[in-house]
Amino acid sequence: NEFIAGTLQNMIFVKEFRADQMLLAVVGGSSHEAVADAWNKIAARQQLKAAKARPIKLPEIKPTFTPGAHVWQKPVEQASLIIGFEGIGMGAKDRHVLACLDGILAAGMGSRLFQALRERQGLVYDVSSAHMPFKSAGMYMLEAGCNPERLERVLQGILGECRKMRDIPVPIAELKRVQDFLAGAYGLSLESPSNRLFRLAIS
Repeated sequence: NEFIAGTLQNMIFVKEFRADQMLLAVVGGSSHEAVADAWNKIAARQQLKAAKARPIKLPEIKPTFTPGAHVWQKPVEQASLIIGFEGIGMGAKDRHVLACLDGILAAGMGSRLFQALRERQGLVYDVSSAHMPFKSAGMYMLEAGCNPERLERVLQGILGECRKMRDIPVPIAELKRVQDFLAGAYGLSLESPSNRLFRLAIS
């Protein structure tokens, strides 16, 4: 209990946070009773501060996405390309669709972008993707690293694969392969305490 209490005190209760505005998720070899006891003791010490603080009610503002290009010059040999798209929020009904789209397009060595840009044409050092979901919005990104002289070809190659995804239905066999890959990756992720913690916190 002392270890749990000390960890919570050091990691959570700094002046920028308040107990009544937080969600606590815990995984690992601790019991619910031990965590609740440690939390209640710390929350009690913070009660006066929380009572005096004004309630925080921030308006929910969905960000707007506008097209544009930004270039940063740096003295490095490799060019880094990031293409951003409007994503979806946590818990959105289309989150599994996006996961399949990402698996087909950019996740892993079997993805379309990896095969087209690295394996067949040798244009990139690496190509990957990332999705950052928030409460009601998100950002989906495609990333690539390449020789600066190949940047335009890489950009057109990525956009070309995106157009194929938009215009041509995905073959059933390819979709099934990606679904099996995602199911396996999900099972392996359950072995990670950090992944369990994240899933618990947002569920």
